Amino acid sequence: MGNSGLSTGSILRGLQIRMAIPLTGSLICQTPMLTFKPAWEAYFYEALTQFHADNVMYMEIRTTLPNLYDLEGNEFGPEECARTYKRINDQFKRDHPDSFGARIIYAPIRLVSPEQVSAYVMTAINIRAELGDFLAGFDLVGQEDKGRPLEAFVEELVNVPSNMNVFYHSGETNWYGTTS
Repeated sequence: MGNSGLSTGSILRGLQIRMAIPLTGSLICQTPMLTFKPAWEAYFYEALTQFHADNVMYMEIRTTLPNLYDLEGNEFGPEECARTYKRINDQFKRDHPDSFGARIIYAPIRLVSPEQVSAYVMTAINIRAELGDFLAGFDLVGQEDKGRPLEAFVEELVNVPSNMNVFYHSGETNWYGTTS
């Protein structure tokens, strides 16, 4: 898992730091720790290990595929993040032949412009072309009432290929006269 010289245990102990601030602020502060590529790799492998210990033999992980970074100043985009998930998943399955491992659902944040949603769709298409069925599908996540309803992205979402699963878990209704 990376050649940083950090052990899984030391990375995970560092991730257990609790911050006395609201959850959103805490996540923002923890993101740089979690997106350090060796930490990301160790964290994902350890998550698979712990689920396996609980007899969970297969998972589908909803992920935004954040940018990862290393100490050489490199930044890795969503496609490399997906490759990292797959590489660690493949290693885990070799180490635990009774596990079916995991697949990912690319689930970027929906509070963006239609142009950004188009870019998300292209990213999903590229990942699917490279990694095949390891990409279980595509979703847009975020609190529906804080942004545009899914219908605002219809033109962009029709470009999702018919052979790619979608997981729009929208709670949108027209109850009470609102669109979401």
